[in-house]
Amino acid sequence: MVQRWLAQLRWTNWRTVGAASLLCLALAACDTAPANPPAATPVPPMPTLTLTIQATPTVARVRAATPTKAATGAMGTATFLSDGTTELSGNKEADAVWETARRDYEDGDFDRAISGYTHALQIQPDFAGAYFWRGVAYNGKEDYIKALDDYESALQIKPDYSEVFNNRGVFYGEKGMYAIALNNFNAAIKYHPDFIWAYNNRGNTYSDMGDPDDALADYNKALELNPHSPDAYINRGRLYSKKGNYGAAQKDFDRALQISPNAATFYVLRGMNYYSQKQYNSAISDLTQAIKLTPSFRDGYFQRATIYFDSGDYDKAITDYTQVLTLDSNYVKAYLERGNSYLKKQDRDSALADYTEAITVDPKYSDAFYARSLIYRSTKNQAAEVADLQKVQQLSHDYSLLKSTKARLKELEVK
Repeated sequence: MVQRWLAQLRWTNWRTVGAASLLCLALAACDTAPANPPAATPVPPMPTLTLTIQATPTVARVRAATPTKAATGAMGTATFLSDGTTELSGNKEADAVWETARRDYEDGDFDRAISGYTHALQIQPDFAGAYFWRGVAYNGKEDYIKALDDYESALQIKPDYSEVFNNRGVFYGEKGMYAIALNNFNAAIKYHPDFIWAYNNRGNTYSDMGDPDDALADYNKALELNPHSPDAYINRGRLYSKKGNYGAAQKDFDRALQISPNAATFYVLRGMNYYSQKQYNSAISDLTQAIKLTPSFRDGYFQRATIYFDSGDYDKAITDYTQVLTLDSNYVKAYLERGNSYLKKQDRDSALADYTEAITVDPKYSDAFYARSLIYRSTKNQAAEVADLQKVQQLSHDYSLLKSTKARLKELEVK
């Protein structure tokens, strides 16, 4: 059975529409326009995806672990590493326990899997594969210290364990520790020069570092090794789209979907590529297909809502943002964006309620304070406006937002 670490999307920085530009536009009825209004909003870039490693059937941007191959032998179903060697220890009792733990992991029962791998290690203390997969399970529980400890233990037993270097590289890459991540991916490739996932993940790290040329080289190498890897097509497509080469991105997304037609996140990424070209109908069609495949796909609803918003269909945007909040009532940006949608419909009471709810969920959400300050400004509630602007000054790290609030406070003669 093929088993990988796959990913759950966490979306950041895909809309360049800030609270200031959006709400200054929406509140055109204010008695006084805010100082230094921002420039027109450019077409947003491809979404930047960061990942939480989990067991899931699809992936948008792979941070993969072991693409193992299944084979039938004397012991039943044996698993093999990318270099063709077995993960099993040769101790029948320990290996049987390991196999059960592996199934528990695949079922998403990390605690039970950890217990099983621990039992296997009690039977066979030098079982490198048990340390590795227990580390994978700890990572699934977001217990990263124990995961790293187990990876190190696996390397002490098997110093050329490429999968460990790969997974450790994933961890450090996600933490922004790119030099250490690259060292680990380089080690994985050194010990196994044809390790497709190490090239794919190293490409992701280069992309995160702002090195598109080396990223592209690694994605191309991954596809050279496996021309049928949907994940490598997706990652290369993301890179092309980020560079504005939407046609090449489209071809890669199309190819990925030919290989994996039921991958919901692939439809999201192709939809965002359409969106970047202002092809709203095609973008909405792909997002709708993603939602059809995964009805609980929070980010699918969120992205579709934003497309509805930008195409001027505020009622449908509100419906989708509401569904987002039904799935995740703590998703503060959905409150902000739904509030913006209400504001476009001149429903200031509902907008105010959403901005306030966003602040209740996240008292440090500076964009929500700024949005609410503009509502107070339009209703001439100066004391409340000043209080929110001062919170923005305390909380925000956004230069344009800080500049705008500072100018407004000066205009109000507030020190």
